[in-house]
Amino acid sequence: MTLCCLLIGAPGSGKGTQSSIISKKKNLVKLSTGDLIRQEVNKGTADGERMSLLISDGNLVDDATMILLLKRFFEENHIETGIVSDGFPRNLNQAKDLSKFFSSSPESVELKVLYLKIPVQDLIGRILSRRICVRCNEIFSMKDSRESLLKVCSTCGGELILRNDDNEKVVRKRHKIFEETILPMLEFYGDKVTTIDATLTKDKVTELILKELEDQ
Repeated sequence: MTLCCLLIGAPGSGKGTQSSIISKKKNLVKLSTGDLIRQEVNKGTADGERMSLLISDGNLVDDATMILLLKRFFEENHIETGIVSDGFPRNLNQAKDLSKFFSSSPESVELKVLYLKIPVQDLIGRILSRRICVRCNEIFSMKDSRESLLKVCSTCGGELILRNDDNEKVVRKRHKIFEETILPMLEFYGDKVTTIDATLTKDKVTELILKELEDQ
């Protein structure tokens, strides 16, 4: 049985940070649609340029493109222990497509859906204070006393930057889109969903997630 842990939450809720931690602690492959999109953008393809324009305006990449990126990910990665997904699915259509994708897989899938819930004001403060490594995409918070003095990534030594789309206008736009899409998706997953209070400390959120996965 292959574990599939879906971390669902608004941009800035901690999905990226927690998926990195959980993937290492549980030996899972991290699936980050944000990373997949950035890789496509960096290739300079026509699709990558189109995605870059969408992202800079605070919009989300269309469902068909996301499914294509997802299929490429599974084709390029041999997954045995399972995955932890950061940022996919984002809406009901993507959730249904993912369900179809798993149902066609020869492997049995154990699905865990964890909803990282956090108010928009907390999101704004969190996102404006975060920095991203340009080399490995590790996320750091300038609010964290252990990370606030860092000038370069503690993992790979890459430069830490504030992304262009990490601003209040974009955060509010993305959160509005998220609120419009989250309820139908949560209803689709039903009793598979566990809500996690994402306003708690990073370590406490990790503890709660690991508790939900402890039998895996």
